[in-house]
Amino acid sequence: MIGDELPQDLLLLYTGGLRGDLHLLPRLHTFIRDVKNRVNTPSLLLDLGDSCAPESWHCAATGGRSMLIALDAMGCHAARVDGLDAAGRERLKANLMGMALVDALHPWQHERGITVTAHLPDPAARLSILLAPAEVTQLDGTTLRLAGARAGQLGVVQVRLLEHAAVSLVKSQILEMPRETQPDPTIAGVVDFIEAEARHFQRRSD
Repeated sequence: MIGDELPQDLLLLYTGGLRGDLHLLPRLHTFIRDVKNRVNTPSLLLDLGDSCAPESWHCAATGGRSMLIALDAMGCHAARVDGLDAAGRERLKANLMGMALVDALHPWQHERGITVTAHLPDPAARLSILLAPAEVTQLDGTTLRLAGARAGQLGVVQVRLLEHAAVSLVKSQILEMPRETQPDPTIAGVVDFIEAEARHFQRRSD
C-alpha cells in the first residue's frame, strides 16, 4: 500500500523550446547523461514541447516528427506534442516509438500514481506533472508545474514521494549546457539518419 512505502526521490529532467535544433541534440544527450550519473535516483526525461518549428526544413518535411524521433532515441519518456495529427501519431507508432506523446487528449500514466499531462492536472493522480512551461517550478498540492526551458538548457527537479501519498519538492534548477560538452556519437548518427529521411520526404513532396 502507498501509505506503507518508504520515502523515495524521483529526478525529473526536462528540455523545452528546441525549435528544430537537431544538431544540438548529440551534445544535449551527453549533458543529460552526465547530470543523471551524478544522482543515484530513478529519473524521468520529459520535453515541454515546442520541439519543432515551421521554419525548420526537416520539421516541415516530416510534419514535426523529426525532433520527436530524436527525443525518443535519447530516452525521453514523454513529450508534449500539441498540433500532431492522428496520421502523425500513427506513423510514429509504426516506428515503434517508446516515448509517450502527450497532448490535451492523451495524458501519460506513469507508475506510482504519476500522470504527465499537457494542460489540466489529474485529480486522481498522486502527482500530476504539467508539460506546460511556467514562470517558476512549483508544487501546488499534487500538481507540479515546471519552469520553462529553452534550447541548450536542462531543467532539473527532484521530488520526494512520501507516506500517505504525499509529495514534496526537494529542489529545482535550470542548468546551462557547458560549451565544451562533447556530442554523443550514437545520437549524432541518429540525427544523420533523420536528416536523410527528411530529405527523402522533402523530395517526394516537391
